[in-house]
Amino acid sequence: MAPLQNLEQLADEIQGLAKTVSAFLGTTNGSIPNFDAAAPDVQAARQKLRDVSKAIYDITTGPRERLINLTTGSTVLSASLRWIYQFRIAQSVPLDAPITFTALATAAGVDESQLKRVLRYAITHGIFTEPTVGSVAHTSESKLLGNDPFMQNYIGHYSEHSFHIVSKMPEATAKWGASPETTETGFNVAFDTEMPMFKYMQNHPAKAKRFAGLMQGMASSPRYHLRHLVEGYDWAALGNGKVVDIGGSAGHASIALANAYPSLTFVVEDLPHVVAQGAEALPEPLKSRISFLPLDFFTPQPVKDADVYILRQICHDWSDKYAVKILENLLPAMKKGAKLVIMDGLIPPPNAIPKLDEAQVRMVDLVMMTHFNGKERDLEDWKGLFAQASPKLKLLNTKTPAGSVYSILELEMEE
Repeated sequence: MAPLQNLEQLADEIQGLAKTVSAFLGTTNGSIPNFDAAAPDVQAARQKLRDVSKAIYDITTGPRERLINLTTGSTVLSASLRWIYQFRIAQSVPLDAPITFTALATAAGVDESQLKRVLRYAITHGIFTEPTVGSVAHTSESKLLGNDPFMQNYIGHYSEHSFHIVSKMPEATAKWGASPETTETGFNVAFDTEMPMFKYMQNHPAKAKRFAGLMQGMASSPRYHLRHLVEGYDWAALGNGKVVDIGGSAGHASIALANAYPSLTFVVEDLPHVVAQGAEALPEPLKSRISFLPLDFFTPQPVKDADVYILRQICHDWSDKYAVKILENLLPAMKKGAKLVIMDGLIPPPNAIPKLDEAQVRMVDLVMMTHFNGKERDLEDWKGLFAQASPKLKLLNTKTPAGSVYSILELEMEE
């Protein structure tokens, strides 16, 4: 189809989609819309509208200019966000009133000329606004930078930490090729260290604290929420069964499940310092049903009477070489009828979901590669991983709970 005909068709398509989304926005009373709470038809219309809008932008921009914009814009925007984060600009802007560039520069302790240049670029992306020449006020986006701890941790981590790591992707490939090792990554090039990232974090408490805040915030956000684990599997069918939460950190997932299913008991396994923190913070009413066990999941699984073993957001941190070792250390402990429940990414086939959603999934895959040599996996990747671990390990079901980033894979060992 010729670009002009395609453009006109896309423009016609926008009309109906916009009406559906606009009707939903009319119910939000001007507050920040939560599309995750919208009806399925609204969510579908929103996804399609974003894809159609991007297609119109691509056609009207042209390939050369679009490549230039992708290369320069993403780099400069990330650096600008880092500048805004580091000098706490958003926190110095009043929440509900404008402030002059002069007063803001004084409050933030930065040069006024640089401030104008950085913020006026950010304003073109909807971050802050200039209601009158020479003054700055918040937009919904910049307000989040000022008063939302999760967004502060997110912007800080990705602009100050991940930005450098991802940029070293070519150097890591040139030096180590397709290495499976956690010490041969873009992270190791960026920070000139032989340590894997999580060990490095232990020696840098401020970065570790920010990363922990980021992970905690993601766990409570709609697409990553623990309710998808709680509601996405038939836990009630276990009766008074036992569940082992492997790599379960401080027990957040087990606590959520224990509150929802009072007949279940749980063993949370993680490194000694992690489970010690979890045990100390565990609510008193749950202490009879949730226990903590220090364990490195690269060592044999000692609990052999569990009904379900959970690996939640574990395997994507590791290359196949190490994900197979995690499974190999677990499988001999599984009794007859025991299930393995994996909650992790499940990449859809190309073109199976809206392009912008697919871009997000594949972006996370590259983050895993550059940070840990981990990976997000499609269904064939998962099946290959299971076959390497044991020919008896069989995939029973896959399910992606509505609104969830992650999918649930249920497995068992054949006799």
